[in-house]
Amino acid sequence: MSDQTREISRRWVEEVWNDGDFSSAHEYVADDIHFRSCQIPETHSLDELKEIVAGLRANFPDGHYTIDEEIVEGGSAAHRWTFRGTHEGEFLGVPGTGKHVEVTGTAVTHVRDGKVVAHLADVDMLSILQQVGAA
Repeated sequence: MSDQTREISRRWVEEVWNDGDFSSAHEYVADDIHFRSCQIPETHSLDELKEIVAGLRANFPDGHYTIDEEIVEGGSAAHRWTFRGTHEGEFLGVPGTGKHVEVTGTAVTHVRDGKVVAHLADVDMLSILQQVGAA
């Protein structure tokens, strides 16, 4: 199970978060996924998640997540990651600044029956606001 969880959780990061590609997400993401992250509304569907990712990619079009550390056990994958991108669109009420941001965070992805069923993330939002000059 751990190898499958690792493969799916990495695919989730690369295809969905880094590429914004949902074309095959139905293969490895549950339609009723539970997604929670600070400052982002809790969601319970793949369609809601598509909107969140599209908004993030519009605000940080060159945004990219790098997995810095990974622990996989059974059906859960924990990642410590770094996000880097350029603030081009309104984010948390702050108009695009053109400033490059780099922020770290953690996430736990739960996989059941070959699909991501939950993704719970934490990010240093204060650091982003400081980097774009809003705090």
